[in-house]
Amino acid sequence: MLRQALRTTSTLLLFVFMLTPVLSRAQEPEITVSSKAYKRQFKTMLQRAEEGDANAQNSVGGAFAMGDGVVEDDEAAYRWLRKAAEQGHAAAQYNLFLLSTQKRDSENTLEAPVKWLQRAANQGVLQAQFRLAEFYRQSRVKHKKRRERAAMYYAMAAKQGHASAQFYLGWCYDKGVGVTQNESKAARWYLKAAKKGQVDAQVNLAVNYIDGRGVQKSQAQARRWFLRAAQQNSAIAQYNLGKLSQARASSRGNIIEAYVWTSLAAEQGLGAAIRERELLRSLISPSQLSRAQARVRRWSKINSDNAQFDLQLESRRSFPVTEPISGLEALLPKKGKADSQR
Repeated sequence: MLRQALRTTSTLLLFVFMLTPVLSRAQEPEITVSSKAYKRQFKTMLQRAEEGDANAQNSVGGAFAMGDGVVEDDEAAYRWLRKAAEQGHAAAQYNLFLLSTQKRDSENTLEAPVKWLQRAANQGVLQAQFRLAEFYRQSRVKHKKRRERAAMYYAMAAKQGHASAQFYLGWCYDKGVGVTQNESKAARWYLKAAKKGQVDAQVNLAVNYIDGRGVQKSQAQARRWFLRAAQQNSAIAQYNLGKLSQARASSRGNIIEAYVWTSLAAEQGLGAAIRERELLRSLISPSQLSRAQARVRRWSKINSDNAQFDLQLESRRSFPVTEPISGLEALLPKKGKADSQR
């Protein structure tokens, strides 16, 4: 009996001994690049993550989330990002929110992911501040003072230079949403966003110049900002630019300009522009119409090409990431910064 038991025990021990290395290999990340330097660097980063380095945990989690140099693994990404997030790593908190809402479809509520979003926002992560403001404005996150909180987080992001946040903060002051209405402050925030190319801010600022709300009335400034937005293919700006050109129709060239901008807006389906284009057609000569239509074709080609380039760029990566979790440079933080957090 003893001899048989020993044989059985030996067999069992042999089985466990043989099985353990197989499990260890299965748990090792599968690196997809052939670079030996990358493999060494990832191994070092993984070791630091296992030792509790939050910076390294964020980078390793990001690599798994994106499939950057390793086989994409959402579970491993979530595990490492959560470890870093629980240590208070702001970028990891935002990245964990992104992963939870965009790649892990296990939760039907935003409540848990928004917890990480709020922590990141309160630590100054720009993208988190803007995203959280959007959630409050759109009522995707319930709160008794959601409008005030939306304005607060827009202000945080706006002060860090986020163009869309600057536009929405201007809109809050313009409409009195979550803040006391103030047309001068609205115009100032619209201007900051407009200078960065934010098209909605350019349109609203132009309208303010037309109406003299928060700024001194100026047709020239209205035209300036409508033109910038129209060149970005804003149908409303194109239509309004056409109307301004009609008002200056003392010169024969302006009727052509009016037709061009009105036609571009009409091509985008703006009903008022479609009707206005028919009226302008009856006011210009055949030679003027020919010149105007040639300009419309050139602008349409430019807008179409721009849209195609934008689409190609947007489709390259479906998971919008922040800087901390994208690329090899995220895997290898600058020496001084990494060492300071060891």
